[in-house]
Amino acid sequence: MYCLSAEALVLIKRIIWARSSVACLESASLRAEADRAGVFIVYYVYVLKSDLDNHFYTGQTKDIDARLSLHNSGKVNSTKRYKPWKIVYYEKYITRNEAVKREKHLKSRAGRKWLKQIDTGP
Repeated sequence: MYCLSAEALVLIKRIIWARSSVACLESASLRAEADRAGVFIVYYVYVLKSDLDNHFYTGQTKDIDARLSLHNSGKVNSTKRYKPWKIVYYEKYITRNEAVKREKHLKSRAGRKWLKQIDTGP
């Protein structure tokens, strides 16, 4: 169980609201506020697109840069045939559980449809 300050709880509510508004949580002010409140956003859900063709890959990790390097080095069986990859979308989460839930949603039919709209634009 976590003991969070009232400031941290307010920040978490703001992050949840921002995420529901399809924000990418890249706001420098949100990151600074999270640091001050002692809340660390450390889990990423990411979507990669192959430069080779139109393959997409969705995953979650704690270190997005290292994970992209693994994909591009050919050390990930499910992605090595389609390298090189680039990150086309990502979100940050406070807990791994939240990240896994979002990853599962993005891999669902509704999630893939939403990602296709983002990739092609309105």
